[in-house]
Amino acid sequence: MLVALIFRFYAFRESTYFGYDQARDAFESQDIYVNRNIKILGAPVTGDIGLYHGPLYWYITGPIYLLFQGNPYGVSAFYRVVNALGILLVFVIADKIAGRKVGIISAFLYAISFEETQYSFYVGNPSLGVIFIPLIYLGALLIYKKSKYRSLSLTLMFGGAAAATQMNLMFAYNFGVAILLLIVLRKQIKELTRSAWVAGFFSTLLILSTYIMAEFKYNFRSVKTVIGLLGSGYGVMEAGQSKYLLFGNKYLTLFKDNILAIFPNNSFVVVVIALIISAWVIYQSICKIEYKILLIWIFSWVLLMVLGGHTGYYTNAGIGIGVIIGISSFLVNISNARPTFFVPIVLAFFVFTNGIKVVGQSPNSLIMEMITQTGMKLSDEYLVIDKMYQEANGNSFTVRETGIPYKVQTVWAYLFKQYALPKYGYLPVWENGNTLGFPGELPVPANGTTCVRFLLREPTWGLPQSLIDSDAEEENKFSKVITSEEIGGFSLEYRQSTDKVCR
Repeated sequence: MLVALIFRFYAFRESTYFGYDQARDAFESQDIYVNRNIKILGAPVTGDIGLYHGPLYWYITGPIYLLFQGNPYGVSAFYRVVNALGILLVFVIADKIAGRKVGIISAFLYAISFEETQYSFYVGNPSLGVIFIPLIYLGALLIYKKSKYRSLSLTLMFGGAAAATQMNLMFAYNFGVAILLLIVLRKQIKELTRSAWVAGFFSTLLILSTYIMAEFKYNFRSVKTVIGLLGSGYGVMEAGQSKYLLFGNKYLTLFKDNILAIFPNNSFVVVVIALIISAWVIYQSICKIEYKILLIWIFSWVLLMVLGGHTGYYTNAGIGIGVIIGISSFLVNISNARPTFFVPIVLAFFVFTNGIKVVGQSPNSLIMEMITQTGMKLSDEYLVIDKMYQEANGNSFTVRETGIPYKVQTVWAYLFKQYALPKYGYLPVWENGNTLGFPGELPVPANGTTCVRFLLREPTWGLPQSLIDSDAEEENKFSKVITSEEIGGFSLEYRQSTDKVCR
């Protein structure tokens, strides 16, 4: 646990990411509790296709924001600790599959995993999939091991799949995983009591209840949308992409980002280890049900591939733990056969490769594969705000900002109200206005202009140059540049109004 916390809290301030999704979730999650605004729909699915995730993530996150008085750093710390606590879950599952030694090594590899470290930074709905998805396999193992807790097995399996689906609609594929596991355990499930089936059914129904209520409220809009998308040949991948190559790449990423983080996906070392561990798990699964469960786990992405695949990094969430257990089992088998220093050397190598990657990446926060806009570090955003107020020197000022989403002030509306208002006592005037339908609102220009103005640009990755140029040209009509500087990935221009009657 100590090692896990060191890995997850290294460069804590610099690694805390706060982009549009985080700001939106901060507004929406607190709105549930502060204004009693009950929500049955969560954030929209990527791609603007008319589908929504579940709101459970907001219900979980809201009290955490309120506990820390809206401070994103406190929420980020909470999610890092929750991710680290996954060590206990990993140990229990690995112990049931292959014994205590495998459990200890698996927990250690989870603690140093670069992938899990990245998920711990990610304050967003997919990150909790790392906790909920493994519950499916724990439930299956309780059935096979005839545990005294097996009455909870179906609740864990289908409740875990339902909770994961609440986090991200794409995780619904885990219901297919749960059904496949029950097929493998068809002899054992005969011993489950009726109450276990009833508990599993109603717990799943309860967790999915927001989806069900939304369908009734909106006249089965999502069901109709899905049918329409499938009928039109909609796919989550771009035309011409191979879902088989995508699966191969995703599979190798599981090995790279959990134990060999400094190596490329297609490097010889990653490919060889992936082949060896896969062959080992397949071989063990011939005679052992526990390894059949593990085999389904590490190859569960195949179900997504059958559905057409998905390029999102988060689709690997939770699967890496199965890979970690497979690697640990292989190492313990070697150690039992020929006790040598081989296993400690290998583990030290894994610590080195992951540690180097964590030390190099954490100050830059989340990797590009996980987010749509890099560089939105909370520490830099606070520095930008402080710089504005220092230059304004107690005077009112106007901000024109170019960012993603364009002409949406959600991120800065949250940060100015949560951080700047208590510290400096007033808010700026926001020049861009606000697109309807997005949370957050700052004062807009009334008559005339402030003498002090700023042109702020967010990190430009994904920003069309035409928008950057357009905003600069527009601002040039109102002000002239006095100084400019780069703060992390942000560009900030301190300007003076050209209007002689400014305030």
